[in-house]
Amino acid sequence: MRRDAWMTLAMCMVGWMTMAQTAGPVRLANPSFEDEPGASKVPAHWANCGNESESPPDVQPGAFGVALPAADGQTCLGLVVRDNETWEAVGQQLATPLSPDTCYRLDLYLGRARELYSVSRSQHTRTNFITPVLLRVWGANTELCARGDILAVSEPVKWFGWHRQRLILQPVHEVRYLTLEAWYAPDFGRGVNGHLLVDGLSELTPVPCSERVAPAPQRRTPRPDTTTAAAPLPADSSVQALRRTIEAQVPLIAFGPDGILTADGKAAVQALAAALRTRPGYGLVLALDLPDAQTAARRRKTLQRAFKEAGLKKPQILVQPFRPQDAFAFSWIVRKGSIRARLRRVL
Repeated sequence: MRRDAWMTLAMCMVGWMTMAQTAGPVRLANPSFEDEPGASKVPAHWANCGNESESPPDVQPGAFGVALPAADGQTCLGLVVRDNETWEAVGQQLATPLSPDTCYRLDLYLGRARELYSVSRSQHTRTNFITPVLLRVWGANTELCARGDILAVSEPVKWFGWHRQRLILQPVHEVRYLTLEAWYAPDFGRGVNGHLLVDGLSELTPVPCSERVAPAPQRRTPRPDTTTAAAPLPADSSVQALRRTIEAQVPLIAFGPDGILTADGKAAVQALAAALRTRPGYGLVLALDLPDAQTAARRRKTLQRAFKEAGLKKPQILVQPFRPQDAFAFSWIVRKGSIRARLRRVL
């Protein structure tokens, strides 16, 4: 073989090996939730991330009348939502962080049993927690159970039994902690009692961000596939340029004595809006940390109006008060000064 051909082949092999090393699958600990079955018992290698005032999730089947066998292995995870607007969740630290420049495929079983009897928190009576709910997947890089960014949302689990599903996780920041959370399905409201079962999580496999999620199971009455596709990223899938723009421009947002944006502040808003318009799958959250509530309210309205005039509006821009409890719950790009900034996926 000619020398130049050998060099080309060697370069290709090095590139392939480098990509394989940096973008390999991420394995979860105890992905099938194997443990001794029991009520209010978190599976091994997972942590309780639900409300501290409520009981933890369950290792099913067998608890609260659940008779549906596990889809993978001997046991599965049971999560509920309650009519007092509390819900259950579990989380774990990842062995390898997820990259913000990569999307990941997660295949899993989602199911629902015909019976899960517990006590209604509002009615104080024995109730079948049968209302369909959905699964939300959160990612954070701050601490276990932190609500950083929503990476994916499942279909409402309206079927009985198990179905294999596919979710596409789209990190905005580096993700070191993953949380699985039961959440209320929009069709059924918040004040309900429901549950879902989770089992057989796959590895988190890097995939193109344009890959579609798996279709929902067929209903009795066929209907068009309305499954939401993972929002495609632009050709330059890196969000690092957007993060750099935020790091550079947000500190320049300033207000004059009259409460109006300065010239530099207006230019910063224009630059941020332009950067976000090229990446419609991302939204910017600005949190104002000011002791004077009236001043904070005026500045929020000024910023909202400025971004709207720059061609950006909800859900790509959210301007809100800063809450101290959010200091470590989210991955902030800008932390200094009176304005904090972070990115979020617009799902």
